[in-house]
Amino acid sequence: MSRDTRLKRTVQRALERQLEKMAKKTKPEGRSLAKRIWGYFLFLATVLGAVVTWLALAPRISIVPQTPLISLNAFTAPFIVSNDGYLSLHRVNAICSPKDVTYTEPGHPKHKMTFHQQGPDDDETGGLLNPKLEVRKLRPDHKATFPCDLIALRYAEWVTSAHILLIVRYRPLPYIYRYRRQRFELTREDSGVYRWLEESSPEN
Repeated sequence: MSRDTRLKRTVQRALERQLEKMAKKTKPEGRSLAKRIWGYFLFLATVLGAVVTWLALAPRISIVPQTPLISLNAFTAPFIVSNDGYLSLHRVNAICSPKDVTYTEPGHPKHKMTFHQQGPDDDETGGLLNPKLEVRKLRPDHKATFPCDLIALRYAEWVTSAHILLIVRYRPLPYIYRYRRQRFELTREDSGVYRWLEESSPEN
């Protein structure tokens, strides 16, 4: 065997040993990288699953005004609060807060008076809660009826325009209160019947 042949074989064996060492080093790193990627995937899947579950179980409330019980007093209209979610709600109550109520004396269109209760739409203290009206537990697909606390408003038949904010307070979990707010505007049909129409409003 010539000297060149022996040298080539020696170099080849050295290269093979070096490649084997590199392969041994890269295999654990490859497995570690795969584990990290799999861990990230499981974490993202868990977070996504939690978000989807919360959106599915999140409280959903709707508020629907009814026809006034006394035709000349728009504030006698009851409001039906429905639990449209999948979980029961606790300690449900409602606040009826006037935002812009205008009186006009019959026969004297210039004799007007407008009043409103202080507090922005996102203020849950914009009215008074009547503890006697509280519903201890509102099950899914169940409804509760709440009157407006302005039902005894004097000279209600003089009201020519009005905006109110209905605030529903409830507990989706123990010791945690949440609020559903909805504004309504007063309209009067040709027949003289008052109606409350839903306005766009912030929700919490």
